[in-house]
Amino acid sequence: MKTPNFKYKDVISLDETLSPIILAGLKKFKEELLKDSFGSFPSDMLERIGAENPIDPTIEEHAAAWDMWHEVLDKMIFAFDPSEEPSMDDYGFGFEYESIPTREGFSRMNIEVTNQEEYDRFRQDEDEWIEKCREGRMLLAEYFDSLWL
Repeated sequence: MKTPNFKYKDVISLDETLSPIILAGLKKFKEELLKDSFGSFPSDMLERIGAENPIDPTIEEHAAAWDMWHEVLDKMIFAFDPSEEPSMDDYGFGFEYESIPTREGFSRMNIEVTNQEEYDRFRQDEDEWIEKCREGRMLLAEYFDSLWL
């Protein structure tokens, strides 16, 4: 694989440069993994599912570990997929802006939300999205050396 030649504009926001590359790679990895009839997965998946004998798992334990690996990959993919981020446009609120002049000749901005309940729902969904992204990125770090077919 050719080493990319990053420019200054690519590293101003390196996360935005790398995220689509990581997302595409993880999606392709999972796609190819699904074609593999033997189903390889990191050995600690057997421990995660509580296999009694990880050295010689049952067919059911192997299947459960395979499913667990897919769940881990889905969490990694979620973390880099911008379409998963909550959009304010999907919630019933907006902002009202008011400019209030001061004695010194400056303006103080007053910003009010138009629907506090919807705004709170958006913030809660956004917080959950941030936590899921954090989890997926930590899983990528944890399983980075296991991303092979």
